[in-house]
Amino acid sequence: MTDNPYARPGAVSPSEERTMGMLAHAIPRVAMVVSAGVLGFVASLGLYLIYKDR
Repeated sequence: MTDNPYARPGAVSPSEERTMGMLAHAIPRVAMVVSAGVLGFVASLGLYLIYKDR
């Protein structure tokens, strides 16, 4: 498989984008159950802050 020469550096691949989307929805559900609904937004916020520039 060849890399796309027009892709910008640091671009997220479609498979990584799907994985991060799945994690952004699954982790808060688990966190809400474990922390009784208090920390449900923390995982989504963390993933957003990490991947916002990509």
